[in-house]
Amino acid sequence: MNIASKLRSNGLTATRTRVVLFHLLIENPQGLTAEDIYVLLAGKEKISIGSIYRILVDLENHGLIKRIFYGKNKSIYKSADQRVGINIFDSKTGLSVLFHDENINKKLEKILDDLPPDIIGLELTLYKQ
Repeated sequence: MNIASKLRSNGLTATRTRVVLFHLLIENPQGLTAEDIYVLLAGKEKISIGSIYRILVDLENHGLIKRIFYGKNKSIYKSADQRVGINIFDSKTGLSVLFHDENINKKLEKILDDLPPDIIGLELTLYKQ
């Protein structure tokens, strides 16, 4: 299913900006902050940071993305299609990078499978000093 169809099937109008923003999140499995999105779109799309936050809220409310909180004022947004995710968060730089280890991912998938069916995702964040 393409991005525009996915937006429409989840009750959202497939505006150009929503499609571009959702595509960015799908292409960046480590997740992005609203500020990251703003920087990536600078010069390509004319969009304010406020509009980015509004679209992120729309996508989150419709179950297309998930928001992961890091501290008081830091959130990373990811596609909701990922059942299991591991990130390393660098507390000095504020950057989050995707960590992938097939064995750990399989163990986390097994843990998720053993949980009640209403638990649909598992995010593990490793913090680096």
